[in-house]
Amino acid sequence: MSRSNGRPEPEVIVNFADGFAYSKSKLEDAYKNGLLDKPPVKPAKDTVGTVKREDVDLIVSSVPPTTRKSP
Repeated sequence: MSRSNGRPEPEVIVNFADGFAYSKSKLEDAYKNGLLDKPPVKPAKDTVGTVKREDVDLIVSSVPPTTRKSP
C-alpha cells in the first residue's frame, strides 16, 4: 500500500455482480502473483451416474404441482 501524507491508503472493497465483495489490494496481489495464469480447477464428476427417462417420468407424475403464494 502506498502512503500519502503519512497515512496508509484506505482498503477498497469492491462489490461484484456475483454477490461477493473483494478487497482491491488482495485482488491486485493475486493478479501480480499469476493466479489468473493458472488453468481453472475442474469440479469433481457427478458419481450418481446416468438417469433413466422412466425414473424421471415416474417422479414427475407422482409429485403434485405446487403453486407459488404471493408474499
